[in-house]
Amino acid sequence: STFGSPNGGQDFSTFRFGAIGIIWDDHNTAGLQDGGAGTWDTTTTRFWDTTLNAGAGGNRAFVSGDDVTFGAGGAGSATINLDADVTVGDLAFQDGTTYTLAGHQLSVNGDIRAFNDATIASNLYPIDNAGNDTEIFTDTGVTLTIAGTLTGPNGFDNVGLGTVRLTGNNAGYQGSIDIDDNSTLRVENDLQTDPGAGDIQVQDAGTLYLASTGHVGNVFVAASSGNKQLITGEAGGTIEGTLDMRDGDAKISGNITVNGDAAIAHAEISPGDSNAAGTLNFNNLALGADANYKWQLFSNSQTGAGTNFDQIAVANNLTQDGTEPLTSGNEVNFGIEFHNDIDLTDSFWSSDHQWVVATVGGTNSLLADHFTIGDVDISDDLTGDNTAIGWAPSFSITTDGNNVFL
Repeated sequence: STFGSPNGGQDFSTFRFGAIGIIWDDHNTAGLQDGGAGTWDTTTTRFWDTTLNAGAGGNRAFVSGDDVTFGAGGAGSATINLDADVTVGDLAFQDGTTYTLAGHQLSVNGDIRAFNDATIASNLYPIDNAGNDTEIFTDTGVTLTIAGTLTGPNGFDNVGLGTVRLTGNNAGYQGSIDIDDNSTLRVENDLQTDPGAGDIQVQDAGTLYLASTGHVGNVFVAASSGNKQLITGEAGGTIEGTLDMRDGDAKISGNITVNGDAAIAHAEISPGDSNAAGTLNFNNLALGADANYKWQLFSNSQTGAGTNFDQIAVANNLTQDGTEPLTSGNEVNFGIEFHNDIDLTDSFWSSDHQWVVATVGGTNSLLADHFTIGDVDISDDLTGDNTAIGWAPSFSITTDGNNVFL
């Protein structure tokens, strides 16, 4: 829909998907919906309603349950202080000023749409609307920061091509969280780490990113509709509960730690990223059918795990998954990728070498025949690549009671 401005203020026709409900207008100037900082209460006429005055529009006070849009005004930022607990229907942040909502609790009985960066510093209570969780949509390149505490038993669906960033302490949040539709949930504090808290489901190309201070409870990866789910993050980021990656095409990467039990099948394990080696840490790890360990080598060296080459570190036991067992033709696929600092003409490659690709503090019950060497990616832009020198290294997997070797 298109919302015009009769006297030269914000033209809401530039708002993506139109405006929602009433529009924040703290300046309260007739015909000029120009936003700004201020106090949100239920008595002052700080909201523009396009339906007033026979469609010419006008200002009125907020009524509980109203759909609300923030976005009028030019570049810059503004803080809105809630002077009492507020309940809205739908909430939208449109192009224009970057808003922060602070103060008393904000309850949402509909969905949240962010087409511009914004921050909700108030405590946020998603309301279960007729059995439907609140949908939080962020547009491409947009970050919605939730700095307050998520409260209540109801969950939310994280969707869109942007990022929802959780910086508040949400250790006891009981609502279930779905991350899907190519969206990213970035966790920078405790989330659902208390006993009895909710859990996280990652699906449909969703990404769960754990910052170095990010800690979550139980994580389940659902079946994919064709795009890969991703769990990744920085050293210090942890999954304190269980990790179940047996139901869909997914990938775990980065340098995070899983302190609960992890089960991985039909999914990729790829420590670090395409620019740097890394270490993925697990308490107990069970590998199942079609698990894919993508291992990277970044220098002519067999030392320096996590720096020169990737490694999985299992504090206790490395086992075969009981639900998705490793069978002939369904082993752990071990892929190898060389990066550009590798020089196959270096004397390092004139002798045999061994890398510890997985360390196990307890018992390693996997045997060499539980692994199969998959793709060996030796890029043509390496110094002395295999095409130029006419040969390529060959690899095999061996195991003992504690480790896995390449």
